[in-house]
Amino acid sequence: MICCFTMKSFLNMSLPTAGMVIGYISTVINLFQTGICFKIDEIREYSHKFGQSVPEIVDIATPILLLICLLDLMASVMLIIGVNKRNHLLLLPWMINNSLFLSIKIFLGIGLITQVFSEARSGHIFDTICSIIFILSIIVFFCLVWNAIYSLFQSIRKENEGFTLDTERLVENSNPCSYELFRNSD
Repeated sequence: MICCFTMKSFLNMSLPTAGMVIGYISTVINLFQTGICFKIDEIREYSHKFGQSVPEIVDIATPILLLICLLDLMASVMLIIGVNKRNHLLLLPWMINNSLFLSIKIFLGIGLITQVFSEARSGHIFDTICSIIFILSIIVFFCLVWNAIYSLFQSIRKENEGFTLDTERLVENSNPCSYELFRNSD
């Protein structure tokens, strides 16, 4: 990824705390988005009351958006469980999912910036600069969020590797068939 450097904290929180906060916020946002997907029929009825119509693309995009929201919801819950259980492998679904979303956000940001530059020719320089700063700050923030979880992943993985090596050493040094274990005490 383009934003990989080791972090010790995120927004003045320890990485495990930041991981929990990010997981809970992602879960709440995904529950909200999933609820909106289930309420699309009510949104359609409400829009007809005001003479508006919901475009047909909504019927096509709603199941896709619902699937994405449910996958992101599962990844966020796995992030919370992974931080609680100190299992780095449970952080991977969130990292993979958000890597894809971050890539999409970067491409959309580049597209928006090019659109803003094309509109800048009309003389709205201040609006152009504000829009570019806003778009770039959102992309940088999401890169930092992803990097915080990646740093947490690395630290938990290092902890778990230490436990694995100690366990292997214990297994290698213990011999269950040794004479002392089975000796009679006559």
